[in-house]
Parts: sequence; C-alpha cells; structure tokens
Amino acid sequence: MFGIATIQETYGFYKRGLPLSGLPLPFSTRQWEYPWCYLRLMDAGLGPGDRILDVGCAKNQFMVDLSQRDFLVKGLDLYSVNDPRNPNLGVDGFDRSLESETLSFCKGNMTNIPVMDNEFDAVYCLGVLDNADASTSLAGLAEMLRVLKPGRPLIITEKYIPEPIPALKGALKPCSRKMSYDFREHIRATGRSLADPTTVIPSDQEITEMRDKGRLLLNASEAVEDFYHFTAVGWVVNK
Repeated sequence: MFGIATIQETYGFYKRGLPLSGLPLPFSTRQWEYPWCYLRLMDAGLGPGDRILDVGCAKNQFMVDLSQRDFLVKGLDLYSVNDPRNPNLGVDGFDRSLESETLSFCKGNMTNIPVMDNEFDAVYCLGVLDNADASTSLAGLAEMLRVLKPGRPLIITEKYIPEPIPALKGALKPCSRKMSYDFREHIRATGRSLADPTTVIPSDQEITEMRDKGRLLLNASEAVEDFYHFTAVGWVVNK
C-alpha cells in the first residue's frame, strides 16, 4: 500500500468526515495523513481493544480520537511537553494530562522502544522519519517492526520534496531544496513488500509532474536555507 497527498483525495476524506480531516491550512498535509492512516487501520481490520503505538507522537488529536473509539493507544516520544529538557518546551512532546483508560504515554527513543517484542496490533509513525538522520530512521524502523505482532501493519507517512520547485504562478516561491533521503530506501530497509504488492510507487518525475500541475496538497515551512514546500507520502508493510 502506497499513498500520496493529493488535493482530490484530501477533499474526499473531508466529505466523508474521516478523523482529523479538514484541519487548518498551516497543517495541511496532516489533513491527508491522519485520515489516510485511519483508513489503513480499518483495512487491517483493527477495532476496539486493539493495541496501537504512535511513534514520535508529540501532542496530537489523532491519538485522542482513536482512544475515544476504544483503541488502546500508547504514544512514544523523547520528552513530555513540560519536560525542562525538551528543546521545544510547551510545544513538542507528549501531554500526560490527556491520559485515560485507553490512552497512555511512554518516554523513549524510536531506536530503543521500551516495550516487549510483538506487543502491538499496529504501529504508526506520521511525519517523523523525515526529521531523523539515516541511521536513526533505519534503526527506528527495525524497532517498530520488533514491537509489532506478526502479520500486522506498520504505517508510515513522510514529508517529501521530489525535485526542486520552480516559481508557480502567483503561488509558490522557487525552491532549490530536496529531501536528503528517499522514502523508497526506508521501504526497502524493512525487508518487506508493501502490504499491497501490486501497488506501483510513482517516480520522482511523476510526483513532480503531479505537483506542478497543482494536484498535490502542499505544506510550507521556513527553514534556515530557504522557504520550502513539501507534500506527504504514506506506505504500509506487514510484519
């Protein structure tokens, strides 16, 4: 299974009223990532009582929504939102005030997840791997698979810039930036085929053409180097 954040699909999620669709524009790719992840959980036949791990959870409404649907959700992050060691105090990190009978948090690194093998019915990691270096990403993927039950889904979304972006009419500034990783390498590193092995992953050129024709949902962030625009891709493998 592979997906990419198109405007058409994102609008379809909103029309269907899927969880966390229709988020405000500054978090535009999340409007696709959260409902796309939810559908993948449904594809796997998951339901109330199943155990789910959110890797790099920070403070997000999606895990709360899942827990309110009686999934047993555990969030993993390096810090709590009010930990004085948190470099983005009050912004990043998990929030224990959200804990309930169906939602809990644990402190840890995705390269050393502090739980037993084969513990979760699903593991998802949304928009996190793209913030890590190569060795951390690969070690994290191995750990996510370790804590996942056999045959169950690992669901990943990542920010992605396929090719440098030109100035688009009145909308986007030019950008010379490109991601320093290839999500395809992350898929290969799992040693597994996509959950749907018939899925064809588009090339960078095809993704670029979709973007330049205005078909992709884009987010924008201010970086040290420049102002850059990214879309989101998602993929699923089964352990």
